[in-house]
Amino acid sequence: DLFTMVPMSTSEVFAQTLHIATASGATVAQMPRTFDIDTLADLRQLADVLARDPTLAPATWQCLMSMWPGGRIPPSGSSPGTGPSGFDALQESRNDLV
Repeated sequence: DLFTMVPMSTSEVFAQTLHIATASGATVAQMPRTFDIDTLADLRQLADVLARDPTLAPATWQCLMSMWPGGRIPPSGSSPGTGPSGFDALQESRNDLV
């Protein structure tokens, strides 16, 4: 498996993954560098980028739109009593996949 031996969230993820993929004979192509989505601030940055051009990641934009109409992610804890925030829902969805 490509990622089994690669320690995540380190500066070596790309180099190690590239090495393993190349050594296994896989065809490898490098995409332009972008930003990680690790925090709510990162998710807001992504929403801002996609609000300007949803064609960059249409399925991701649709997912964000389904959780937050207009793609505007509210601040953490800004809507008490209305159930989980979209970010909480996203985290729950992610946890269901693991």
